[in-house]
Amino acid sequence: MEKRWPQFDWSVVDPIYPSKTDLYSFSRQALTRRGVEARKWLRDRPEKVIAVVSHSGFLRVGVSNKGYHNADYRIFKFAEGSDHDETGGQLIELEVTEMKGGGLGKSGFGTYYMTPGDYPEETETPTEETPKLHSSKAA
Repeated sequence: MEKRWPQFDWSVVDPIYPSKTDLYSFSRQALTRRGVEARKWLRDRPEKVIAVVSHSGFLRVGVSNKGYHNADYRIFKFAEGSDHDETGGQLIELEVTEMKGGGLGKSGFGTYYMTPGDYPEETETPTEETPKLHSSKAA
């Protein structure tokens, strides 16, 4: 990737990411853990406002359990005292986007939990602990 797009700072990319193993594998366990690590990273940032751009499927199953239509957005805050290391913190959607089904009103209402169709059948052997993100910088 570095050779193809040298204009980007690749030092923030976890060196394990390109292999799509461990935390980055396509499995229920890894998707869940990656979502927890993403919420922890966001919760621990010093900024008060952060825009997250990602694949809608990952945002839905890994981060917020909310649906996302193309180019739509949602606004969240972390619940008070939301420092739960096991979950990465509880997200609360602000009424301004929740009542409309996303900022553009295209994303639907309600909670969207992970279903078996969101990941392949488990083929990996569960480990005691899935590795955490290797970089302290952007995920």
